[in-house]
Amino acid sequence: MTACSDDSDEPGRSEVIAELESIWRSAGAGADAATRPGYNRRPANSDRCGDLEESDRWVGRGSNQLPRGVRTQEQIIEGVVSHYREEGGTEVRRYRSAASEERLVVVIDEERKISVELFVGASGDSTARVAYSPCGAQGSAEPKAPFEPEPLDG
Repeated sequence: MTACSDDSDEPGRSEVIAELESIWRSAGAGADAATRPGYNRRPANSDRCGDLEESDRWVGRGSNQLPRGVRTQEQIIEGVVSHYREEGGTEVRRYRSAASEERLVVVIDEERKISVELFVGASGDSTARVAYSPCGAQGSAEPKAPFEPEPLDG
C-alpha cells in the first residue's frame, strides 16, 4: 500500500510505512492485501534519547492488519522470520500464546532504529505494529503473559 495522505512528510512516517509494506511482502501477501496503515507520532520519554534535541525525542508508530485466509500462519511466520534473519543485524524472537494458537514475532533492529511486533492468528489473521525513533529501537521488553518464548527454526 502506498501512503497517500497530506501528512506523508511527517517525520518517521515513511520509515514506518515502508517497514509495514516489507513485512507483508516477506510474508508473501503483498502490501495491498493488508489494511491501510495508521500512523502516529508522540514524544519519547526515554533514556535512549541521550543528547538529542527535544525536537528529535519522539517515536512514530504504525500498524495494519492482514485478514484471515490470505496466507497461513506458518507461511507468514516463516517468511517474516527468514526475511529478518537474512537481513542481518536484527534480533528476532518468537513467542506462542499459552491461551490460544496465536503467535508473536518480535524484531529489534537497533541500527535502523526500528522495532516490530507481528501477531499472527491460527487462521493467518495478523496485526503488524512498527515503531521508529531517532532515540533507537523501542519495545525490547519481553511480552507479557500469555506469551511464552518459542524457539526459532534453523
